Parts: sequence; structure tokens; C-alpha cells
Amino acid sequence: MSDQPSGQTPGAEGVQGQPLTPEQAQAVFAYQQAVAAQYAQQGRPLTPEQVMAVMQMVMAGQAQQQQQMLARQRISGGRVDGGRVMQWALGLAAVAGVAIVMVGLIFTLSPTVQEVVGSGIPGPGPGPASQGPVPEPLNLAPTVGPGGEGVPLTQAELTAPPPVAVAPPIKPIGPAAPARLVISKIGVNAPIDTMGLTARGEIQTPSLNRPNLVGWYKYGPQPGERGPSVVLGHKDTRTKSAVFSKLGLIRRGDTIKVIRADGVTATFTVDGVEQASKRIFPTSRVYSNRKNAELRLITCGGVYNPRTHSYTDNIIVYATLTDAKRA
Repeated sequence: MSDQPSGQTPGAEGVQGQPLTPEQAQAVFAYQQAVAAQYAQQGRPLTPEQVMAVMQMVMAGQAQQQQQMLARQRISGGRVDGGRVMQWALGLAAVAGVAIVMVGLIFTLSPTVQEVVGSGIPGPGPGPASQGPVPEPLNLAPTVGPGGEGVPLTQAELTAPPPVAVAPPIKPIGPAAPARLVISKIGVNAPIDTMGLTARGEIQTPSLNRPNLVGWYKYGPQPGERGPSVVLGHKDTRTKSAVFSKLGLIRRGDTIKVIRADGVTATFTVDGVEQASKRIFPTSRVYSNRKNAELRLITCGGVYNPRTHSYTDNIIVYATLTDAKRA
């Protein structure tokens, strides 16, 4: 047994000061993989510094083996032991393999900013009665609030309906694919892509590589058709703010425009905004059938948890079609 403090991995030298053999190096690597798996399960992924430390440890052992082989070659009068050379070459190849895998661990296990949506937003499902009990007492409002800067966002009771239209709705229009989303108040002018469902039944998310992209849920109504059309966007990415970073500033009476592939610009007027806990997502209020053409904009809100890489809530904007004009 080693005298090392608990929690440390074996170093490049063993307890007797001897360099690691290839088998020992592989054992160290296997140990570190197990630690990485355990950390990932607990929400504590390896840091890049930990990964690099293990790489340096294994390579140091291989470098010492190379020096010993060269020293034995000089003692033997310059004769090269082919078996030793092959063993060293294989060991070096193993180190290269370890380095590649470790670099992969840096990118796959290092903490990253949570993708704003797609980590818990369910697709359409049964009504609120099937969503289970509220996990803890929450101060739920009787209705969806107006939203707006300086106005605290709250969540309405699960049984509350969508907010009432604040402007006279117009009749739904025919189908056409959405092309762009424009919200002048918060500086949004974004292309729209189509999104489906993941294997877990959650709505897919736009790519983080395109922070200005929004996604329309393709299994729901197209914007302008009867019923609720759902559009998702990121709040932030790994490095900067994204398309819906200011969505929480939207308030009742603001307008949202969807430019469609048929040349029609559909204008929706905001009826209300809520900030809903992801643990009790208002599925029925977001997806239930409606007689008017309506729009839902969804992103993340609340507190970001660096341990779980997730925001606690979703910000949901409810809007109704109030105008449609061909460009």
C-alpha cells in the first residue's frame, strides 16, 4: 500500500522510486477513467488540470523507461535490443492513445454552460393532472402575469388557462413554414429552423454554434395556423449571450413578427409572460388546443446551477395573432 494521502492517484514513480511499467501506466489510466465516470455521475466532471496531470504522469514514466533503455544500450556496446525497442515503441503508442482519450475527456467531461432548452422541456402530453404533485410549496399565481422590465415574473397555477388576448384576434391563416422571427423591442431578428423530439420526448434545441437561431416545434401548428405554435431559443451559449437573452423584458401589448415562406408577415400581440419551474412545466397551458392562432416563445430563466449545468426555470411568452400582411 502507498503512503499517499487519500484522494490522490499514484504518481509517475512507485513506492520504491521505480518508473511505471506500461502495465502500471495502463492501470493508472483505468483508475482515472473510473474516477472520471464517478465524477460525471455525481455532476463533478474532471477539470482540464486533472486530465493534464494524469497525462504528464504517464508520459514521465515512459520517458524514464526510454532513458533506461538508452543507458543499457551504451553499456552493451551500442548493440540494440530489438525486443526492447519494440516494447518502447508500443509503450509510446500507448501514451499517444492515452493523450488522445484524455483530450477527449477534457471536452466531454469539462463543465459547460447549459443549453438553454432541450434539457427538460417536454413535448405535448396529457393535462396537468398527470404531471404529478408539486414537489414543494410554491407561490403560484392565479393567472399568467403581464411581464415586463422591473415586474417580477411568477408562475400561474397549473390549472390556469393561457392569458386572455389583449388585442382583437384575427382569424387563423393558412399553413406556411416560418422563416424569420422579429422582436424589435429586444433586438431579435433571427432565422427559424425546425425542431422535433428527442428520444426522451423533449423538444430538440437549436445548435449552440448558431446563437441567433430559433427553433419551431414542427409537430405543432405553423405560426398563423389555429392553435399554439411553439418557438424555442437559447438564452446563452458557452461564451456569450444568445437570441433570447432579453426575452424576460417582453411585456403584455408588445408585438412579435413571424415572416413566413409564403411572404406573409404574421404579427402576434403578447398577452402575458410567466417564469415556470422546470419541475412543474405547464404542459397543458403551452400546448392545449386553441380556437385562435397563438404563439409561445420559450427559453430558460431563474438560477443557473453550475453543478447540474442547468437553469431552474423556463420563461414562457404567450401571444395571439392580431395581424397578417403580405409583403
